Amino acid sequence: MKFNRAETVFILTIIVLLVAGILVAGFLLRPRWPSAETLAKETRRDEIEKPIELTPTEEEQQDTCYHNQASIRAAISSYKAGEGRYPPLGTINERHPLITEDYLDVMPSCPATDKKYLVVQPIDYRPPTTECPSGLETHFLP
Repeated sequence: MKFNRAETVFILTIIVLLVAGILVAGFLLRPRWPSAETLAKETRRDEIEKPIELTPTEEEQQDTCYHNQASIRAAISSYKAGEGRYPPLGTINERHPLITEDYLDVMPSCPATDKKYLVVQPIDYRPPTTECPSGLETHFLP
């Protein structure tokens, strides 16, 4: 099979264009390896961006304890409204009605000592309330 001059030029042009397209695609899609300098910068940035784990301060523990006690007091009120009586006195553990009957989502404990809160009866016959068993003065919610 013989080609005339125009056909040969056309076929060679197509072949050159295909080869050029393959080379360009290979160049554009080549893997780009980061330089040593870029890797060093990223490593330093990762070390800087790591979260620093801090222990809660006494003030943060006190705030959390107050929040926990306020949540328990609200649960005691909700229990009274829903059940027609106050919840039993004692430690709020996994068997306490505030937990078993879903008045509290989680079983709260003092953030400073990890002791479980108590439902207590005040001396002056007010409704039951909660108390932090930590014994820390700053964890008393009036």
